Order: sequence, then C-alpha cells, then structure tokens
Amino acid sequence: MSGPYEDELASNENYYQPTLRSLTLADFGSPYYTPYDDPTSFVRQSALLSPRSADESGPIRVTHVGPCLVSGGTEQHLLSLVRFLDPNRIVLQRSIVTMPNLVNQEFCQQLGIPVVIGQQDTVRAAVEDSDVFLYWGLGLDDWLVDVKPPLCVFLAHGEGDWTRATMLGNRRITDHVIAVSQRVKDKVCDGFQSTVIPNGIDTARLATTRSRKDVRESLGFQPNDFLLGIVARYSSEKRFELLIETIASLPKNFKMLAVGCGHNLPKYLELANRLIPNRYAFVSASDYLGDYYQAMDAYCMTSEHEGFGLVVLEAMFHGLPVIATEVGAVPELIVHGQSGLIVEGKPHCFAEAARSLVTHRTWAKAMGAEARQFARQHGHARMMADRYTQLLERLVGEKRRSGPTKG
Repeated sequence: MSGPYEDELASNENYYQPTLRSLTLADFGSPYYTPYDDPTSFVRQSALLSPRSADESGPIRVTHVGPCLVSGGTEQHLLSLVRFLDPNRIVLQRSIVTMPNLVNQEFCQQLGIPVVIGQQDTVRAAVEDSDVFLYWGLGLDDWLVDVKPPLCVFLAHGEGDWTRATMLGNRRITDHVIAVSQRVKDKVCDGFQSTVIPNGIDTARLATTRSRKDVRESLGFQPNDFLLGIVARYSSEKRFELLIETIASLPKNFKMLAVGCGHNLPKYLELANRLIPNRYAFVSASDYLGDYYQAMDAYCMTSEHEGFGLVVLEAMFHGLPVIATEVGAVPELIVHGQSGLIVEGKPHCFAEAARSLVTHRTWAKAMGAEARQFARQHGHARMMADRYTQLLERLVGEKRRSGPTKG
C-alpha cells in the first residue's frame, strides 16, 4: 500500500517509556493497525440492504468506500456525516473497507452504521442498492468496468500527489469531486467537476471533563508554563520534531503537550528526552479532547501537508491562538495576525511567533477570541452535512433526469 497510511503497517508494537510522564488509553500502540482473526465476523447482517424501489422514493442511499477505518481525519469526517446528515433526506447505509488490517474496531462500533470488509465483489454488489458512492483512497474504475455505477463522488481529503493519482484511477466513473478545502481543489482537482465543502467539527468530541488547572497539574506543568500544543498522528508528515526543536530554542517555561498515537512515538520520545527533558508530555486520547485543548496556551500546526487540518478548527473553537504552516485549509481559516499566525515550517519561525504571543498577551487573547468566533459561526459539522445534502440532492436529481451515461 502507498499513501498516508503506508507507514502505519510497519508496527503493531506497544510502547513504554519509563522516563516520560505520560497518560495512555492504549499503551501507545497504534490504533491504525488492528488485525483480527476473522474479518467476516465484523460484517453486520444489516449491511446488505434490499434494492431501491423503482419509483426512487425515499431518502438518497449512500455507500461509503475507502481503504481503511482508523481514527484519523477522514474517519472523523465520515463520523460527522453519519451523525449530522438528515436521515429523511440522506442515509449513509454502510461503509465498505477494503483493507482488513487497517480497521479500528472501536471506531467502527462508534460509527453506528454497518461496516463491511470486502473488495471487488462487495463493492460491485453495493451498486444495486445505492444511489451514491462516496469514496476515497482507492481506484474503482477496474472494479466497476462492466457495472453501471450509481452517482460516484470522490472525496479529495488531501492536497498531494497521492490524492491526485488516486483520482486519476477513478476518472471513468467519477461524476463529481468534493474537495475539503479550496487549496485541495486548486492543487488536485483539475479536469474534474468539483465543489469545495470544508470539514466541520463535532463539538461533542471537544467536551471537557476537568478544569484547565487540574489537567495541567496532572501532567506536571506549572502555572507560569507557556504550553504549546499539538494534536496529530505520530507520522512523518506531521513533523513533531519541528515543535520539539522549537521548544528547545525557547526559554525553559515554554513546554510541549502532544496528543496523538502511532508507531513513530518512540522516535519522538527519544528526541524530546534529549532536547527538552522535563519540558513535555505525550498523551494518547481520541475523546474529550477539550480537556487537552483548554490546557494549552497556543496551538501549533507543524504539518508538511494537509487536506484540511481539522485540528486547527478544533483549537480555534477553544479560543487558542494558532501558529500554523500554510497547508490545507489554514489560509481559509486564519487571517494572519487577526485570528492566528501563518509561518514558514522552520523552528525559528515558530519560536518567533510563540515569543510574540507571550510578549503581547492582550493581542494573543484577542486573536484567540477572533478564532473562537469564526469556528463557532462557520465550523460546525452540521453546516458541512447540510452542504453535502444540498449537493448530493442536486447531483442525484441531475443524474436521474439525464439517464444512464456510464457502464
């Protein structure tokens, strides 16, 4: 497998670092690689529904297809659609996953719709009872070469060459592309009909259970520490080392809170222990992220590339000033100097921005307030789901009126 989850196949180890102050929910093992003995046992009996009625009445029925269901941004996107689409208009009836060793069973149970492990035969069978395929991360042209597909909508979650190559592997069947940011549309959607629908946040995921003071104390931070935070998978494109090197160049009261999981954790533990000893904490969590966002003083997006960067919007929702590289939807979410800071991906640039937040506390607080207002007005997942509903209803209507054009 190639693409953003390639490295996640490398390890299913559990890690323990006795020199680190840390909290874990899964022994820091990678939740992205969750093999199980009998994949077929995970298929729910309700996954295969009856064919749609001839009069095409009722809600639009959607099948989601992808290579994996782990715990990343694409999965949070799907979960938000399941929770906020109006079932009287759009029904996400199943998710088909093609790689059984890249399934997080806990997430699938949380998802609340049938999850089917399968490949070509499963995808072809789903054509019969679906009005829409929403798919990403794999090519379906060859699988559906002799089958009339329903309306086929590709989800462009990334801005890189891998996303573009995957789109080209679906050129024959794709009717439309949904890009998660304008930057994604500009970089990878050339030659395809496309619409930008920004991701949205499910605020329930950002709930808090403890006070800021309690969280910081439990992690060993002091009241006068200035906490730079990051929430991400421990993978190379997230560039945790950039934040660690940033902290190392700053005064001792600048410290790091990293929330994430993944097999690269030992590498980052070693680097942090060497460069910023006693100035960091790593936490593994997927729920109640609000506890950790509220413990931070500023949020850092250090990624080399992103499709959207949902964590930026989550941090903004919590009123944090954000320091971010110009990736994904960052230019669409942040007005530089007003609701956050956009910087080059170099430690000295992040360090300079962090110092400015400490030096100008009133300005930093105002940026956080501006960020919170934007996120709460424009960033809710319900708004995203409403835009999906409007677009899919329009596209399905056009498809039905025009009649079959493919297959």
